[in-house]
Amino acid sequence: MASFSAELRVAGHVFPIQHCTYEATQATDTRGRVVSKVRRTSAEFVFDVPDGSFLVDWANNPAKRLPAESVFFDEQRRPIETLSFGAAYCVGYQEFFASGDAAGGAYQCRVTLSDPDGWHWRPGGPRPPRRRSCKIRLGSPSRPRPRCCPRVTPPLPYFLGHLCPMANLPTLAGLAKHSYRLAFPAWILPTKTFCLLAPRRALGWPRRSC
Repeated sequence: MASFSAELRVAGHVFPIQHCTYEATQATDTRGRVVSKVRRTSAEFVFDVPDGSFLVDWANNPAKRLPAESVFFDEQRRPIETLSFGAAYCVGYQEFFASGDAAGGAYQCRVTLSDPDGWHWRPGGPRPPRRRSCKIRLGSPSRPRPRCCPRVTPPLPYFLGHLCPMANLPTLAGLAKHSYRLAFPAWILPTKTFCLLAPRRALGWPRRSC
């Protein structure tokens, strides 16, 4: 797989790569058997010294971790592979100067990146960022009820308005404001339905306490 150019992308900055090295190793015993998991070592990149102090500031901050991607391109600038870091430290920064070195670059820097989770390699270009789905919620969010508290039951006129539209609702609604303990005729509301749907106060039942 031939690669003709590469660049490091981090925090909106793009650095053309001149050289880079990275590897994965496993420890073995005297017989050559593997005795440990795969360990992805740190990666080193060589750039022409860029304008600005982003790399220097990153290297001088021991707690700063940034996602980074090294993308390799073919001669048509199509990405052929990507080396990515989830959250890398800049653990090394070195500058060197070679007077008159026009071929390799006179003023360059070497940057070392290390990620506790290791680097990840995949063919092709970097993955597109995930789009956050915007869900429109109508109304105010419901609040969870405590488990020990009973469910709030609508007042008695609410049931009468939906179950018995032919009843004398103004009179019954007025009486229900003063007392819930009313004796309703069987033709207005059946006894079984009333026992199931009427609030506890209408039946004289004691309230449940938390």
